[in-house]
Amino acid sequence: MRQNSGERPLHRTRIADRWLVPGSEPSVWELIDDPIGALVRQRDAIEVADVLAAVNAARSGLTRGETRTCPMM
Repeated sequence: MRQNSGERPLHRTRIADRWLVPGSEPSVWELIDDPIGALVRQRDAIEVADVLAAVNAARSGLTRGETRTCPMM
C-alpha cells in the first residue's frame, strides 16, 4: 500500500464504503443491479418483479411520514 508524506496508509475508496455511513443505504435499484444480488435471485428463482412487488407491499404498510426515509428506487 502506498504511503503519503505523513506515513499513514492511503486506502482506496470502495463503492461499498459509502454505505458504512448511517442513513446512506443503497437504493433498491443499486441492490437489484448488484451482481451478487443477481446471483442470489437466480439461485432462489426470484425475479426483479418479485423484489419490486415486495418493496411496494412494504411501502404500502408504512405511514406517510415514514416513506420519506425509505431509499428511493
